Amino acid sequence: MYTALTDGKNQSVPLTATTNSEGNRVKLEGARNSGWLYETDIFACKGYINAIDTMLLA
Repeated sequence: MYTALTDGKNQSVPLTATTNSEGNRVKLEGARNSGWLYETDIFACKGYINAIDTMLLA
């Protein structure tokens, strides 16, 4: 999974998605930090967005 973030060299920053032991929560892990996905498929103007509990840094 990749984000729109760049690492300063205009390259995408990879993310790893894992679930908890119950399989009901998703954790996104980047190169410097991680965050839990807490709301998914929020309808937006021309698509959908997902909300996480922290800002992922490049």
